[in-house]
Amino acid sequence: MAEMLNMRACTYCNRDYILVHRSDDDGTLLCPQYDHWYPQSKFPLLQVSFYNLIPSCGSCNSSVKSDSVLRPDEYCHPYMEWNNDDSFYYTYYHHKEIGGYKIIAKSSHNNSALLKTVKKLKIDQMYNGHLPELLDIIDLKRAYGENYLKILKNSFPKLNSFKTSDVYRMHFGTEIQEKDFYKKPMSKFKKDILLKLKLIDDDE
Repeated sequence: MAEMLNMRACTYCNRDYILVHRSDDDGTLLCPQYDHWYPQSKFPLLQVSFYNLIPSCGSCNSSVKSDSVLRPDEYCHPYMEWNNDDSFYYTYYHHKEIGGYKIIAKSSHNNSALLKTVKKLKIDQMYNGHLPELLDIIDLKRAYGENYLKILKNSFPKLNSFKTSDVYRMHFGTEIQEKDFYKKPMSKFKKDILLKLKLIDDDE
């Protein structure tokens, strides 16, 4: 199932790889965990339903959600709507009390089901374990100013023969298109921060 879905990053948090990879003797070396959206302990008839099996990392499967029941009228199922740019985005602020940065999730619709789901699963809190990635992007802004990719293309004309998405992936290690976020961990987070710092344009 994981191979057919071709999911390479956690469906929930998009922070960790969930690759399928086999060893030379055909044993499975890497494989995602599967979270039961409706817990099998409470909904045994749904334990093998395709829509109830969510490829995920260990943190999202075990440490956070556990046996919580997320009602469809309050929360958002990841197969129906997830990592939608219009529904929520990652940002940050400088936290005076701790003398550092804090990553948060926000939404243009404060009561959106997707933002509520992100906070219920503590995904925004998980990203605070990735502050070095945030600081790397902030350092890029300090070093190059705005429109980093345009500066690169002007400095290295051969880059103009590549698609913008390819240049973006080569330099940031993530995907720029929402439909491709599942291929590389932290794709949505990095794009949201890059947009906030104006290192890329909205139309890229």
